[in-house]
Amino acid sequence: MDIIAAHLSAEDTFEDVLRRVPDGAWDKPSRCPGWTIRDVTGHVVWGRQLVAGLARGEEPRSREGAPGVSSHQCC
Repeated sequence: MDIIAAHLSAEDTFEDVLRRVPDGAWDKPSRCPGWTIRDVTGHVVWGRQLVAGLARGEEPRSREGAPGVSSHQCC
């Protein structure tokens, strides 16, 4: 398995899903209690940035969850 190719494919799929979110739906509840679609999206993007930074040898800027939703426990 080519891990990089699998990761890039997952990113493409995630981007495709995000493009299908209708305007006005971003603040609707997600399947994660207390989280909106926007919250979950922010958490995933934050996680990607964290992993990319760690791969470059950078210290995390924050150890909390996604910005603005650090008190939530998702999924």
